Amino acid sequence: MLEQLVREVRTVIEEEASESLASGWAELRREDEVEPMLLLEPMKMSAAPLEVHFDSEELLLCTPGRHGMILEFFAESCDDMPAAIRALTAAVTCGEYSERLKEGGIQVEAEWMGHEGPERRLHSVLKTPGSEKKGWRSVDYEPY
Repeated sequence: MLEQLVREVRTVIEEEASESLASGWAELRREDEVEPMLLLEPMKMSAAPLEVHFDSEELLLCTPGRHGMILEFFAESCDDMPAAIRALTAAVTCGEYSERLKEGGIQVEAEWMGHEGPERRLHSVLKTPGSEKKGWRSVDYEPY
């Protein structure tokens, strides 16, 4: 069942990134270390990569961009995980995925157009004292 989900998500990524893959501006590869993982890697460092980790049939962990953002897609809360991955892949490849980094801490806020409308998620790894008073720095990515 997990292999079926991996194949389905790979097909979705291949469809959304087809132009970039065909022109050589991106590469899609699978790595199987602990769990299956798909990596969509742009040739430009100014574009956002996308990693999709298959924790289980119920949970996908996506790491878009270059600043440690982690997005969780749960099967029970996301009726259509492939649609969510399609929207995220489209945003990443078109340069419409962006992040904001909190100065003085390790907090990342991501924004993109999801399959049901605008998405915004915050990921906090570490907060340093006084960082709540500091500003945010925007990070924009280029299209593939």
